[in-house]
Amino acid sequence: EMGSEACDALLSAATVACEVEHLPQRLRCGATLNAHANWVETLQHDERYMYSGSQDMTIRKWRRSDLQCEAVLKGHEKGVLSLKLLGDMLFAGDRKGEIKLWRVGEGRDDTYTCKGTLTGHKGAVWMLQYDEEKQQLYSCCDDKKVICWDTALLKQVKVFDGHRDKVYREALYLEGRESIDGGVLFAGDSTGTIYFWDIAKRELAHAWKAHDGSVW
Repeated sequence: EMGSEACDALLSAATVACEVEHLPQRLRCGATLNAHANWVETLQHDERYMYSGSQDMTIRKWRRSDLQCEAVLKGHEKGVLSLKLLGDMLFAGDRKGEIKLWRVGEGRDDTYTCKGTLTGHKGAVWMLQYDEEKQQLYSCCDDKKVICWDTALLKQVKVFDGHRDKVYREALYLEGRESIDGGVLFAGDSTGTIYFWDIAKRELAHAWKAHDGSVW
């Protein structure tokens, strides 16, 4: 008769074997969406839809239920590099340096229209981050700057200038901030340097050479 420990070991081994056997099925590609005329640079999604931004200067809205394209947003003059979905509004940054605000929610007369354009960058906008508490958007760009925008008024709030080269990536750390303006902004550029910005003081607190190549 098999003891309890031996039974447990056998069941554990059988479970692992079963998981390994079914692993390829879980990783199998379920579908391929072919619609853009150039490569896809960025994706965003919610519970019902996925949005893709492409070098073909368009944004496509896909239904997750049947993987069909529901809408195509046109209006960018250069490729779309970054997206940030905020409720029924979608911010999109492009290679021209513009950030367009698109209404993507359903049931409105102005659905799928551009509601405004943020201008201030001079180069490709690579990434967008959002501070939900303060309703502010952060964008990083080829022009060596990170800009903070008021998403309600669609205007600049702060400019973080002092990076050595093109800023490709940014990350907000807002937990435990001591004041309403508190928080930390990290930014990485093409020299491999990471910058640590004090948001409240709008000052560079620290910078260090972290990589031999660009921080993507």
